[in-house]
Amino acid sequence: RIVATTCATDGEVFIIKRYGKDLNEFGFAIQIVDPMMVCSKHFDRASNGNYIRHGIEVNANGKPIAYYFKKPRLDVMGYVENYSSNSYERIEAANVIHIYLPEILGQKRGLPWMRTAMSRMRMLSGFEDAAITNARVGAAKMGFFKDLDADNDNDDDLPMDGEAGAFENIGNREFVEWNPQFPDQSIDPFTKTILRSISSGLGVSYNNLASDLTAVNFSSIRQGALDEREVWKGLQEWLIEWLCLPIYEAWIERALLSGSIKVFDKPLKFERLEKYKKISFQGRRWAWIDPTAEMTANQMAIAMRIKSRSEVIRETTTRDPV
Repeated sequence: RIVATTCATDGEVFIIKRYGKDLNEFGFAIQIVDPMMVCSKHFDRASNGNYIRHGIEVNANGKPIAYYFKKPRLDVMGYVENYSSNSYERIEAANVIHIYLPEILGQKRGLPWMRTAMSRMRMLSGFEDAAITNARVGAAKMGFFKDLDADNDNDDDLPMDGEAGAFENIGNREFVEWNPQFPDQSIDPFTKTILRSISSGLGVSYNNLASDLTAVNFSSIRQGALDEREVWKGLQEWLIEWLCLPIYEAWIERALLSGSIKVFDKPLKFERLEKYKKISFQGRRWAWIDPTAEMTANQMAIAMRIKSRSEVIRETTTRDPV
């Protein structure tokens, strides 16, 4: 969950594979590092002739060779990065898992997934703040005082608390009523328009993002759910390939070498490493809007041999086919 959240907000995650008997019974652990610890402004020439770009050492072909992590300050309270120091910890690329979604040719660092929607989020936040402020002022302040006999040089103020439902004696002053008409009926369509833009930028369904199920029917909400779930499935496969499998393969090697995994009090043999690497990860699946209709469609697909029973089980549940 930390990896998924950090990728969405920061665009990337760095994980360092640590080895040692003092870590745990397997001798292997992972350390999730703040992406800011790999300085994106770190450009240099390594002593071996390689280039350092955005804190990543690459060879002539652009392949990552090592990563340079800033060393945090431990002499202060809390976790503070020492930005003023040029002290780095160089870690080989084989011991680093760099997770991001490449979108540009030659891209070395990740881009925040929320970047296309952030400007709309700021607009909506400013709009809501202004609307709330206007509504509060309009509800508390009832008007202005106007002195018809005063000259232009008279700057005397007549302060008044805007207590709801109370009117004060204004003497010979004229009371000018002020009734702001905002928020009005335009706030709802404007908010929906901005939320639709935000949902498009985030790649999620507007109905789920805004919790708005008005003016939807079975066909429209089903189509929106299918499109959104395909995005989630793609991200699941990406996370499995970039995170789950590399961590599992590194862990299973150390676990077999240390003899930590035992069956009937006998450690598993390291010679069967390739066999134990043949695994699969099952991502989350979701219940359908109309289960009866979907199950009927799956029965027809199985009967027509368009789908297999195993495929239906994987699509509708998180269980492995037996």
